[in-house]
Amino acid sequence: MSQEFSAVEAFAKLSPQALEALSGAAETQRIKGGDVLVRYGEEADALYLVRAGRFNVQLPDGRIVAEVEAGEPVGELAFFSGGTRTADVRATRDSEVYSLAREDYDRVAKKHPELITISCPPWPNVWRPQPARQNRWRPSRGACSRCCPVVRRNCPMALPKS
Repeated sequence: MSQEFSAVEAFAKLSPQALEALSGAAETQRIKGGDVLVRYGEEADALYLVRAGRFNVQLPDGRIVAEVEAGEPVGELAFFSGGTRTADVRATRDSEVYSLAREDYDRVAKKHPELITISCPPWPNVWRPQPARQNRWRPSRGACSRCCPVVRRNCPMALPKS
C-alpha cells in the first residue's frame, strides 16, 4: 500500500518510514457504483486514494468536471486547505479507496515531521468559484502554496476567513 501512496505527488518524496506510517493509518473502504464518496459542502475530514475503480467529480450545477481513477487522490484540495468539499464525487462502478482520516494524518505527521514540510505542490494555488458568481474565481479561503497541512488553521500566508 505504501507504493500506492508514494504515487501521490504530495507524498512522492517522503521517506519509506513516513509512507509506511501513512499507509498503515489508512483504511480500505468499498464504494458501490452510483454511491457518493464525498458531498459538496461537507467538512474535509478524510483524504482518499483510489485503489480500484473510477469516480466522477460533479459540481453542484450537475457538470462533471473530472474523472478519478486508480492511483489518484480524492478530496485532497479541501483536505489540505482545511476547507469543505468543492464537489460531489460519485463512483461510476464498484470501487475501492484507501481512506485516511484527518486525525490519523495529523497523528502520523507528529511522528514524521517531514510531512510538515509538504507544501502541496500539486495544488499550489487552490482556486474555486465564488458562491455568488460561479464564473468568477478567487483563492480558496485558508489555502496557500507555502503552508503545512498540519498547521493550516494557523497559517500566516492563508487568506483571512470572511
